[in-house]
Amino acid sequence: MVQHMTIQCTVPFSSQAAVRGGPGLPWRETRRRCASDLSRLRAHYGLPPGFKTLASVCLTNSWISVFIFRIAHHLHANGQRVLARLCFLLNLWLTAAEFMPQSDVEEGLIVIHTTGTGFDCKMGKNVTLFGRCCIGGNPMNGRDVGAGPGLPYVQDEAVIGIGALVVGPVLIGRGAWIGPGAIVMKDVAAGAKAIPIPPRILGAEPAL
Repeated sequence: MVQHMTIQCTVPFSSQAAVRGGPGLPWRETRRRCASDLSRLRAHYGLPPGFKTLASVCLTNSWISVFIFRIAHHLHANGQRVLARLCFLLNLWLTAAEFMPQSDVEEGLIVIHTTGTGFDCKMGKNVTLFGRCCIGGNPMNGRDVGAGPGLPYVQDEAVIGIGALVVGPVLIGRGAWIGPGAIVMKDVAAGAKAIPIPPRILGAEPAL
């Protein structure tokens, strides 16, 4: 018999972390990040330029979740906290993604599967997230690795695998790879891999 353990990552909206995008985030910067996200997602799916392929990408949960997050972050960074919260709830309802509006995420973000995926952190360029991964922490923890007290910082080109958890003020280095199901509570060096404990396979019970 194989037992399954489910860990839910809940990040409070009332986080005291600073808005990493800074007050007064220009709309042109938000547009630039959106364009980069879309371009990288199309490249990930191997889709050529064209209106039909653009429309097909824009109707995916991957794009919808990131686009709504960009709008929410822009509103939050410019002091429109209530509207940002409404965008957050819309994203949760449409895509089952919990992307906190105060998170500062640079361009090129792609989320391969949105259901159960959440973050409250800082992320660099071209980060890839897979389904049911959670990245967050507790702002009451005083340590700051560059994302605000108690929160993780995921640097450029990092990949967070399915069901992985990145918890607390940890630094995920450039190009690091967090394997499916890994629970990371310590810094991961640039280019390193965090591999979860492999499952133990039990023998089949004899037939009666």
